[in-house]
Parts: sequence; structure tokens; C-alpha cells
Amino acid sequence: MSELPVATDRLRRASETAETDAIGIAAEKKATDIAPDTAVYNGIPHLKEGAVFAGKFKIHERVGWDNAVGASYYAMPLNAMKELVLRIDADDTARKHVPSCLFAETAVLKLAENTRKYVLFTQIYSYDLTARHPWLAVYNRGGPTVKECLDFVAVGKFTHGTTGRFAADIIEIIDFLHNHDFLATHLDFNMLRFDPCSRTVFLADLGYVKVDPSKRHLRQKQPVQWRGNAAYAPLSYHGSVDLTQWDELESVYYLIHEMVTGALPWENTPLSELETRKLLFIQEDNFAELPEQYLKLYESILRLKADQSGDYSKIKELAVEIYTEVGGVTDPDQNLDFEVDFPDIPDEELPRFIMEKKPIEGEDGEVKEEIKTEEKNEETKEIEA
Repeated sequence: MSELPVATDRLRRASETAETDAIGIAAEKKATDIAPDTAVYNGIPHLKEGAVFAGKFKIHERVGWDNAVGASYYAMPLNAMKELVLRIDADDTARKHVPSCLFAETAVLKLAENTRKYVLFTQIYSYDLTARHPWLAVYNRGGPTVKECLDFVAVGKFTHGTTGRFAADIIEIIDFLHNHDFLATHLDFNMLRFDPCSRTVFLADLGYVKVDPSKRHLRQKQPVQWRGNAAYAPLSYHGSVDLTQWDELESVYYLIHEMVTGALPWENTPLSELETRKLLFIQEDNFAELPEQYLKLYESILRLKADQSGDYSKIKELAVEIYTEVGGVTDPDQNLDFEVDFPDIPDEELPRFIMEKKPIEGEDGEVKEEIKTEEKNEETKEIEA
């Protein structure tokens, strides 16, 4: 009889792990992962520079402050020179026994890794989702945010050649999430970054990703709603109904529209009037100065919702049309609006970004792939020689 509670507890933990769809081998639960004098707010440890977390990571600084999705820190492993982003969630009591948001985030990254789509996001270094404070460490993937790219352009907006290429990448990201039963719930130009190595836009912040309850049989089905800026929110947000994958496509279009025009029609509009402006968006003269592909893109998104279709091939084709037929881009590697030519500098002296892949051994003995980005030029090569 003494073994019954232990067996019941094991079954409970196994069930919770399966239902959260986290993929991988979980580490043994630790008794403690922070120093005794660490300040804890809403169940989340507030770590200062130089602090050590879980006996594995040295903290540099905190960069994420939304306690609803945990804390984010720049950190480095104690035994390696690797730049990481360390995500730490609240303890079980503070979460009121709701599974950690890191389960969905980890599942997305593992799926992307297994399908070789990690270029859309980043890659996992290690994780422990059964710790007192669940944590996930990912490689810090550099590159400017899309907002920084827009700010760099003097006119504050992109040409069709850049808009179309960025739109194609964003649609690929959202298609991957939806195709694997996840919702982004939050999208803006600060969450999306441009990687100069792969020359693609990627989703740098997955803290708001949720399992789509309409596609998964979840033990605890909580309503999923838009968590981002109201300016990019779909109409369902204003109607106080649950978020769907097609609502998120509407938000994607708003991002695309702002990239090419410089501002949404409802910029600086009071929150109470946003719903009306969006209801009239397609009827007002918001597409008159844009090529027909933009109106077709928005109409195709509305049609996808009406048909409840998950086939995004048409909107992907329209994004390609925007940068090829309208933007005149014949090679996707052509300069983007914020990239600068240096005609007086020989090619061999320009900085080069090198994607270096080498195997590393995880804590469980499994060999994993590490992607390390280095910037080198001819001068540094001579020094190394």
C-alpha cells in the first residue's frame, strides 16, 4: 500500500507531460535551482547579473519582463562560451498548477528541428521542464528586428521587393505553427527578426505560442485570445471570441500592409474606434495606391476563413508575386531596402557571415547540432593565421 501514492504521482506526471506535447527527454526534477537569497516575484526568480541558475548558466541581463509568459535572460553556460536566451517560468504554485507555457514553446522548436525548419525560429540548447522553475535555453540568434529595419529606411516603409520577401517568410512561419496545431497569439515587428546569414525573417519570441484547442484534445481547455498589440489584432479580438488560425492570418496582413504603406489606416485611433475602422477596412479606399496583389492577398485570407481551409498556397504565391512581378526581384539574394552597397570596397574585405555546424553532446548523451554564427573578414583571418 505504501507504493500506491508514488505510482499515482508518476502516472499524473506522465499524463501532464504527454498532454502538453513537449518532445524530448525531461531531466530529473531538481530540489532547488536558485540561490536562497534570490528575489522571487509572482513565482518567477529575478536574477541579477552574474547570478548562477540551476548550476548551469551564468546570467548576463534580463530582457523579457512579461511575467505572464515567464522571464527571459541573456545567459551563458558555465562550461562553454555560447550566447543563449534563457527562458524561466514561474513555479507550479504560482501557475496554479497550469502546465508551463514553455511546453508549447519547446514542442514548436523540437518540431522545427526535426523537420529542418529551424530557420523559421531558433534552436534549443537544453531544457528542463520538470524543474521547480521550468526553463528552456535556446541559442541567441542575432539580427535586427523588422522594426529596426523599417526605422533604418528613411521613408519608413519598404518597397514591394522587400515587403514581398518579408511577407513570404512571415507566412511560412505562421503556416508552420498552424500546420502543427499551434497559435502565435501575438505578432509584431519587434518579435520578428532578420537573420543576415540565412537572409530570412524568423520568429525570435515564442513565449506567447499556445496549443490550438480546436485541434488538440486537451485536459484543460482554456480560451485562447489575441495577446498582442490591438492595432494588429483581428476582428475576433474586438468581438471577444476565441482566436482561430484564420484570425492570425488577418493580423499577418496588417503587418504586411504597414510594411508597404508605412502606417495602418487606424494609426493613433482610440481603442474604442478600432473595431469600426477594421470593419470598414476593405470597403474604404485603402488599396487604391497598391498593386492588385495586396487586395487579392487580403481577400484570399478572408476566403480561407470562410472556407475554414488550411491551404495557404495561394497567399504564398501572392507574396512571391509581390516581390517578383511587382518588385522586380529576380534573385531573392538581391539587396533589401536597408542593406547598403560598398562599391569602393573589394568583396574579399567585406564582412562574411559563416554558418558553422558542429556536433555537441547533450546532457542525456545524445549528439545534437549546434549552429554558431561568426562574423569574419580577411583581417581577422590573417590574425588567426
